[in-house]
Amino acid sequence: MSAESPAALQVHLYGYRLRVTGPAPAIEPMRPLFYSRCQEPPAAPPDDLMEVLRAGSGYEVRQPGRGAVFMAEGWSELFWWLDEWFFEAALERADACLHIHGAAVAREGRAILLIGDSHAGKSTLALHLMLRGYQFMTDETILVDPASLELRPFPRNLVVREDTAQGDPAIERLCRERMRCYLEGGGYAPRWFMDPALAGCPEIPGSARVDRIVCLRRKEGGPPLLEEVGARAAVEDMLRQQSNLRWYGAAAGVDTMIRLAERGRNHRLSAVHPGEAWEALRDHLGLARCPSAEGGSR
Repeated sequence: MSAESPAALQVHLYGYRLRVTGPAPAIEPMRPLFYSRCQEPPAAPPDDLMEVLRAGSGYEVRQPGRGAVFMAEGWSELFWWLDEWFFEAALERADACLHIHGAAVAREGRAILLIGDSHAGKSTLALHLMLRGYQFMTDETILVDPASLELRPFPRNLVVREDTAQGDPAIERLCRERMRCYLEGGGYAPRWFMDPALAGCPEIPGSARVDRIVCLRRKEGGPPLLEEVGARAAVEDMLRQQSNLRWYGAAAGVDTMIRLAERGRNHRLSAVHPGEAWEALRDHLGLARCPSAEGGSR
């Protein structure tokens, strides 16, 4: 058997560069899973270099000066580990910002924050808003500058879980027609990876001011409910979704969230399914249906 040809992938996010080398069958399938604007030619020196090697039926990841740092039984497990490393290392470059688990989109410099637990529908609502002219900023971690209270972009591919897309014709159609990659395995539920440019968002704004904070929650039954809430309730929801108060400082972080909530209009949106949550938010924002995406059926 001939040796597998080598390949390299370099990705860049928030000032951090990671270069991954290894056999082409292991490296090339990763390209569509990383946001295209994060990828770059390997001219700039990387901050970290990872070498992927075959190890029996799985893979071994080695790092210069450290030796083996990870063993993966399969390709999906390999990707998820590398993706998490890249994500966490890039976030360290943004430790001067407050980190809130959520998605954010912006239009004309004004941002909508979509925060909530996993499976609440943040990515689904972000995609719907992007189809109506909003620009993508993040799908995982919202970065808030404590001095200006402006959002900083932290863009990666949007990730839509298969069970979230089911029952939402617009998102199901978008995944089928414009998807970048469908990944399952590695202990994760099947997911679609969507390049924001394929959802009509080629440019990422450098910053945006908060206009609305929408706290998403899944409910067991009944119609969707969108209600306006005060700053205190919004801060309580953001506190549940923050991820760096431990080193950011609790007092400073809470103060930033209070000022953020006082600046924006705050809502809590509860629904059984993200598709229903979107219909409630769309009507609230006064946005038209998008026949090209929704097939005119909703």
